[in-house]
Amino acid sequence: IDALAAKGGDPSDLHEHLASQTQQLLSALSKTETADASNDEASAASTLVVNGHSFPTNASLRSGAVVEIPATGYRIITADESRQLAADMVGPPIDDGLTLRNEFFQLNIDTQTGGIRSLKNYASRATQASQRLSIRLPESGKSNRYADMIADEVRTERRSSTESCIVSRGRLIDPESGDSLCQFTQTVTLARRAHVAEVVIQLDPSDVAMRFFQNAGCYVCSRLAWHDETASLFYGTPEIRHRVQSNRIEAPAYVRVEQSDHALTLVTGGLPWHQRRGRKMLDSLLIVGNEQRREFRLGIGSDCERDLQQAIAFGHPPRQQMVADPTKLNDGWLFHFNSKNVVVSHSRPIVESGRTIGVAFRLFETQGRRGKMKATCPFEIADARRVTLDGRPVESLSFEGRRATIEFSRNEYFQIHLIQVSN
Repeated sequence: IDALAAKGGDPSDLHEHLASQTQQLLSALSKTETADASNDEASAASTLVVNGHSFPTNASLRSGAVVEIPATGYRIITADESRQLAADMVGPPIDDGLTLRNEFFQLNIDTQTGGIRSLKNYASRATQASQRLSIRLPESGKSNRYADMIADEVRTERRSSTESCIVSRGRLIDPESGDSLCQFTQTVTLARRAHVAEVVIQLDPSDVAMRFFQNAGCYVCSRLAWHDETASLFYGTPEIRHRVQSNRIEAPAYVRVEQSDHALTLVTGGLPWHQRRGRKMLDSLLIVGNEQRREFRLGIGSDCERDLQQAIAFGHPPRQQMVADPTKLNDGWLFHFNSKNVVVSHSRPIVESGRTIGVAFRLFETQGRRGKMKATCPFEIADARRVTLDGRPVESLSFEGRRATIEFSRNEYFQIHLIQVSN
């Protein structure tokens, strides 16, 4: 916005300066070539990265560089800049045999099962958690039976200098009969500067297993285990943080395990149903009944500061687009909200008589804490108000220049209107 003003534009008019900026981006996008590693022109193109979330997040480029994109903003990285950023990311390899590591934690893969044998951070070096696949089988006598996870192949793939994965292939075996009930492929990926490791699971159950799933309580699951029996569990459903108070959990966003010395976050990737087993295990249900889906995606992180933001970014990473001719505005942001526990869920322009006069935002508080925040805009504010979801005014907000002050309550879902100064 400041760059547009320096060129003679009027940043007080939201419609004009957004239209001007959008036109430059569209002009660049219109010259986009299909990205192909074998195409010299495409390989020399710049990368436009757009972050639509109300919080900053990282993006992994094809060169291996990891860059932070501002909240509700964008960044254009030229090919030369991308290579330089990748070269500047010095440090130990992301993979070492059957271990994946970055700045925050490391994962070790079990060669016998193919699951995650241990997740550790660098503060205590103690195992925080482990993970494996299993099938909860029909009861034998009075006890529950679970299938054994047996790996046939475990191999490491280095995708770049800053991202690697370990792929495990094998079978889920009935411990009594020795029958193979399900083929699996599990891929664990970790990138530099990532707070969450990605776990992609592919399943191919047998006909015998599918008959088991018709029984109540039988399912294929990803089991997460931790060491502290006194750990407190919290979950997001979908945006608000709640304490776990029953064994059955509906958590399509995340489950957080707070132990005495650290916290563990399971990003559920939209998987809604989870079953707590004992004091130290959690089953994330993958195939139940007639479920037809066969590929699932989860995330596991250590000591994440903001679980919901990690879950949102995990499901909706910044968009990347190759552009042949970048604009002169290489980065920028439009709106900023300085409270980290408040997330924007929706925004739209406010239009009167065919002209944009402001912006409407819907926000929610996610951590159960009341507080006050400032919203910074790219235009001078003429009026700021809190409104109902159908647009009826509730109260006026204090504002000065380009900033408005907003007070909020615990777990509140609310809408505000920010009106710009007219010419």
